[in-house]
Amino acid sequence: SISKYDPLDLFSEDVQQMQKAIYNMIQDPQNVFRVWVCDDRSSQAIRHVESEGELLQAVGSVCRSRAMESTESFCRMLAQVVRHSEVLRRIRQLQALDTLDIENIFHMHQHLQNPHEYSEAQARTAAAAELPPVEAWNGLIEEFLIAHSAKDCSIIFTLTTIDKRSQDSSLISSICKANGFDFLEVGDSHLILYRFGVIDLDVKLREKIPDYMRQDSRIVEEFLKQSLAT
Repeated sequence: SISKYDPLDLFSEDVQQMQKAIYNMIQDPQNVFRVWVCDDRSSQAIRHVESEGELLQAVGSVCRSRAMESTESFCRMLAQVVRHSEVLRRIRQLQALDTLDIENIFHMHQHLQNPHEYSEAQARTAAAAELPPVEAWNGLIEEFLIAHSAKDCSIIFTLTTIDKRSQDSSLISSICKANGFDFLEVGDSHLILYRFGVIDLDVKLREKIPDYMRQDSRIVEEFLKQSLAT
């Protein structure tokens, strides 16, 4: 199936658009959205949620908050948390280090690897854009690899709720500090406590650049094929 999820909505920093992106991921999770529920009152303490209905039932029973009473409210809450964390802004800043894209980086890399077999002039002729001075190429390749890592990472959020009417504010602050949590108010009675981690930030290697070029070419080829077919 073709997902309606648009990454531009998720990275927009607009809560409504982010909410829409999260909703579309829930409707068709594929490999971009997963939820696990941890409930120490259950015989199965940590379990993977498979459906939208199971998500609401499981999260509602654990968190006991109106912020979780419907898919819409859950998506809105999660969008608020993600925006508050600013993690997507930081990832986007890293992704923006890729200013030339693989169509140009590949030819720069080929010249630096084999200058006698692949001249600077050949690289400039084959590249899709006008290339900067050759002295800058090493740095730009390194920035591309950093950006490529940031395009291929995962974010894990840990969430729980606290009824702030039953807890002293100083106690909540100390709990958050001791456990590495931040918090966000969601209505008059509840706080969402959250923390996040970024994983799969593996180092991208220069020798993989030809593979990235082939992968990108296949994606473009498939896109053009599908476009012509419609």
